[in-house]
Amino acid sequence: MSEKWDDIAKDSLAAAGACLRNGNWRSATSRSYYAIFAKVTGELCTNGMLPPKGRENWSHRDLPQMVLNHLMQKNGARVKDVSRMLKVAYKDRINADYVTMQATDRQTAIRAVSNASSVLRRLEA
Repeated sequence: MSEKWDDIAKDSLAAAGACLRNGNWRSATSRSYYAIFAKVTGELCTNGMLPPKGRENWSHRDLPQMVLNHLMQKNGARVKDVSRMLKVAYKDRINADYVTMQATDRQTAIRAVSNASSVLRRLEA
């Protein structure tokens, strides 16, 4: 199952990069979040965690704490950064997807893609 999540993470990151290059700031930000979400979900599965019954993943709200509780042993202090970037990415994704009165600018999109790239690299190590 984790290989499928890894593929989704890579695909989402590639889509985020394409959106960034095309000036689609909201879509770049949203896809960046899903790259992180998929990578973290795959890592939790690889570490023996099972999503709640009837689901293939954990709730967006619970995921940052799941990272701290279940990936800390594997990756040490780097996981704190992953959890923090996941929280920021989720907040930015909600704004990009649902808050029309707040602009998602180029800087937000650049940070989102950069953070997603960083998370995927950190969890590959």
